[in-house]
Amino acid sequence: MNRTDAIAFTMRFLGALLFAIGIGAAVVGGYALIQEDFGLCGDPILEVSSPSDTTGSPTVAAGDLSGPERTAFVEAIGTPTSESEIDGPIRTDALRKGAVVTYQGERYYAAIGSLNQCVVIDPLVFPLGVALVALGAIAYVSPTLRRWFESVMES
Repeated sequence: MNRTDAIAFTMRFLGALLFAIGIGAAVVGGYALIQEDFGLCGDPILEVSSPSDTTGSPTVAAGDLSGPERTAFVEAIGTPTSESEIDGPIRTDALRKGAVVTYQGERYYAAIGSLNQCVVIDPLVFPLGVALVALGAIAYVSPTLRRWFESVMES
């Protein structure tokens, strides 16, 4: 292997590395830009079920829940999927790990099923990712292009 081949292999390796990093940054950056427009993030989801084995789970009265939590809890009881969105912040920490909630003499197990938080990322990640993809592609094909131009110039 001569020096030219070593440089070509190094350029291809760096090109592939930049390309891979750029794809990751472009995908995450692009997702962060469009997620709110497509409704991919939003309110947390409260899941309610019957309390089977709730040993060690705290017990909370439905009246102790905040307004949005209580509304979501009552809606979740009445839906076939037993879940509802909490239209506001989570103020009862016990719901994050799961709690037994008493409501109208009945006991229910309620837990946050999904927080549906938006990805928070710098808006420059997407254009930088696209630039890295382009730079990586150029670096990867540059040794081949160099050899092609040399053969064209010789003939």
